[in-house]
Amino acid sequence: MELDKFPGLQKEKLAKRDEEKRQFYETLFMMSVLVATVFLFPKFLGIVSILPFLYFFIENRVRKHSNLLVIFKFKGLLQDLQSTWVAFLTVAFLLQAFYFYVFKNFSPELLSHVKERTSFIASFNIGLVLTLLVLALVEEVVFRGLFQKRINLKLSPLYSILITSIVFAALHISDGTPFVVMIDLATVFIDSVFYGYLFYKTNSVYVAWLAHALANITAAFLLIHFI
Repeated sequence: MELDKFPGLQKEKLAKRDEEKRQFYETLFMMSVLVATVFLFPKFLGIVSILPFLYFFIENRVRKHSNLLVIFKFKGLLQDLQSTWVAFLTVAFLLQAFYFYVFKNFSPELLSHVKERTSFIASFNIGLVLTLLVLALVEEVVFRGLFQKRINLKLSPLYSILITSIVFAALHISDGTPFVVMIDLATVFIDSVFYGYLFYKTNSVYVAWLAHALANITAAFLLIHFI
């Protein structure tokens, strides 16, 4: 079928292409602002980090995208978990236990750095669990539901996951010696790659969110009860 014989279809295709381009560059701009804030205005990172989350819902509502219906889906959740269970369990539990074991036995300085970066974790209780669940959901909506999905409009899934994970890791930077900071960020980056992979395979924010939340809860439990 030749599009020039169907001007309506051609116009629709061009409009979709322009819309995807706009979404792609808007996303790059938001990611750039977040990274710039980390290095130039770290005190404002908390406020600035909320903006992409608000943008996601407001933009979807105003422009009437179908993103919310697609990535927030409970239907098929069990099947999605079954199809990705190896990656899911690896990042949710195995990697967190591995990081903790290595840090505790071979680099106490790294463990101290992580504890300082997550100083809000004081005791393991229902309040902490709920906090970690909410934080993980917000991060997954922004980094997978918005950033990764939008970057994937113009770049391959691999580059979308890697770029999103670099930004995700950058937002977790904190003061410390270069070696300690780099290793800490490397673990955050690896975790993010897993979350990105889970989202790519299932197109479900819930799968990535559950893995992310369980990883944070596992790490918090280990930090509180085994030091």
